[in-house]
Amino acid sequence: ASVIEIAKGCSQLTSINLGRCFNTTDASVIEIAKGCSQLTSINLTYCIKITDASVVEIAKGCSQLRSIDLCFCGKITHASLNALKKNTD
Repeated sequence: ASVIEIAKGCSQLTSINLGRCFNTTDASVIEIAKGCSQLTSINLTYCIKITDASVVEIAKGCSQLRSIDLCFCGKITHASLNALKKNTD
């Protein structure tokens, strides 16, 4: 819930590190995507519960994104990579 509160209250946020926050869910990351459109960098290393739904929303909602770390996010597939690629085209 605290990540959701950050997303709702910090619309000018440009960088967030959630690496090793093992309980981070799609709901939290989707709220970040919706509430933090200025985001340029996000670290989601070891956020083992997130899926492509999170990354797709980040790609849609954060057009200024330049760095995303998805190491050890085992539920992420090529769908996420495709969404991110579309964001850079």
